[in-house]
Amino acid sequence: MQTRKPFTIKKVVIMGCTIGLIVMIMTFFGGYLQHRKALNGPREGVLPKATAIGNLQYYASDSEGDHYYSKEQSTSPSANRVSVWNSLTYSDEGRRAYLLKRKQGGMFIQGLETLAQRNSLYDLKCKGKNTEFAIIEVFEVGKDGSTLDYARSGSIKDWETVPEGSALDKLAQLVCP
Repeated sequence: MQTRKPFTIKKVVIMGCTIGLIVMIMTFFGGYLQHRKALNGPREGVLPKATAIGNLQYYASDSEGDHYYSKEQSTSPSANRVSVWNSLTYSDEGRRAYLLKRKQGGMFIQGLETLAQRNSLYDLKCKGKNTEFAIIEVFEVGKDGSTLDYARSGSIKDWETVPEGSALDKLAQLVCP
């Protein structure tokens, strides 16, 4: 019966480095392909068309721009839960600040030159001062109405407390029972 020689430290290090390098290359190409998909999505029409939001009502203005809302029909049995669309029409300053924030966060900004508004669908858990929100869907919309970027939450929602004094806080005060 033959016995195998144990791996030497040198062989273990070489195998570890090789596997690590392969993982890094795969991660790079995966990120590259995702980035290309995001950039080409609006041009190729593969991003979902922005949802038409009816009955928009103005509720606030800030440095980002003008905020409008439309409350969704309640499908939840809980009276303390509300779904609402927020439509932000960017001011020039708000659009520049948002694009800078995306760039600093490592997100793409190519193709967003015509960005005009953001439509976000929120779920709100109305609990007095501790109202929580989860972002369900976001459309970044160009001046021509085309979808420039799109995101949708998965089945698990990340709930956060509504920041006091924010436009979202004003919205929660309007739509929460």
